[in-house]
Amino acid sequence: MITFSAVVLLVLPWLISDGMFMDGQQYACVAMNMAAGKGNFWFPVFTEIGVGGYSTFHEQAPLMFGLQSLFFKVLGNGFLTERIYGFCMLIVTILLMFRISKLLIKLKLIDKFYAFLPVLLWIIVPVVHWSFANNVVEITMGVFILLSFIFILKGTVEKSRKYLWLILAGINIFLASFTKGLPGIFVITVPFLFWFVFKHESFTKMLIKTLVPIFVLVLCYVVILLFPEARESMYIHWVTRVFDRIKSDPVVSYRAAVFISLITELLPLYLPVLFVLVMFFLKRKLTVLKKYSKLSLFFLLVGFSGSLPLMLTLVQRNFYYLGAIPFFAFSAAIVINPVIKSFIESNIFNKMQKYFNVITLCVFLASIVFSLSFYKKALRDKDILEDVYTIGDLVGKDSKIRTSGDILFNDWSFRCYLLRYYNIELVNYPPTDYHLYNKSDSITLSSLHVIECDLNNYTIYLDN
Repeated sequence: MITFSAVVLLVLPWLISDGMFMDGQQYACVAMNMAAGKGNFWFPVFTEIGVGGYSTFHEQAPLMFGLQSLFFKVLGNGFLTERIYGFCMLIVTILLMFRISKLLIKLKLIDKFYAFLPVLLWIIVPVVHWSFANNVVEITMGVFILLSFIFILKGTVEKSRKYLWLILAGINIFLASFTKGLPGIFVITVPFLFWFVFKHESFTKMLIKTLVPIFVLVLCYVVILLFPEARESMYIHWVTRVFDRIKSDPVVSYRAAVFISLITELLPLYLPVLFVLVMFFLKRKLTVLKKYSKLSLFFLLVGFSGSLPLMLTLVQRNFYYLGAIPFFAFSAAIVINPVIKSFIESNIFNKMQKYFNVITLCVFLASIVFSLSFYKKALRDKDILEDVYTIGDLVGKDSKIRTSGDILFNDWSFRCYLLRYYNIELVNYPPTDYHLYNKSDSITLSSLHVIECDLNNYTIYLDN
């Protein structure tokens, strides 16, 4: 119950409040348009003007847009649609993490293991709860990464149906990469890392188990590229957008930035680990930790395989390695688990369990009530959102407003909110009845007159 309380408190207030990271709003607009029949799966549309010199949107692989568009078709264009999608991805991710915990016990890789522990350690990492509230594509990629890990671990350890599991792993690795690209394929390293840590089989068998999902991944892309429309879409995405951005549009100034960011993000997760290690060292009980040290190391290496390769480019953001964080959480949870086990099995806990259950239930209910109080409150971009609602109510839905290139190509959040909430598109060509400019702009056209309304950043005009 403590874990679910943490999930609610850290995610729900931001998930149901107003305001969202610009990329997340942009993706929601693309999915909304796809659901409305504007563009298609291979050639999704953001606005008529387009992005990056294309009338269609190719900043990300198309799978998440296709999945989220189904939510828009079913739920409509209401405020909560992409947020419900994010909540669904959160629940599925948690369930898959519980499944991994059960799988570790079933495969006899660990004895009693508390499934709530890795989830609790995972959700307290700042970039995790931020990502699920901001509709980034990595929340979808993470689901397929966990699925592929489950299948590839079963194929690596189990003796029956191992090739079936490895094929399913390859399919899910493909789906992860078809959501975000290269950050989704790191699970391919799992057979090697498991062999490296446990030396449970020959190198040849490990190599075969590595090659099977790779073959499936390649086969999936070969099949897709047989279709001209898919081939053109993938070419635009990979060659003209991804590789071009890697070469010409760096985000950080040095390659180790992702490592420093990773260490910073994981501090809330590994501080308890440090405490446990010091405690066991002082009590000279390090042998308790040695039993599962290899399993913890295995998960740690999987986490690094999904994060450190980002140093190969200067296009780095902390949520790019979101798919790797569950593995760091499992690594830490395995170290902490003996302490939790000892406490839960102690007489002290047995005596206070009833009170503990009541307290945790009260905390959970209070966290829900507290979170719901944030519904539709602007926790970010307050001034921008006030202008959006004022303009939207004035101009009406499904409209176009002419504006300057400065606003069109710099005020992305403002542009996304208008499109998402009112389907109002900013354009730089006539004819339109309404014109929008920055308050600092000097507009002297006699054909325009100012509409008096309370805007924070802009002035809106009506064409005579």
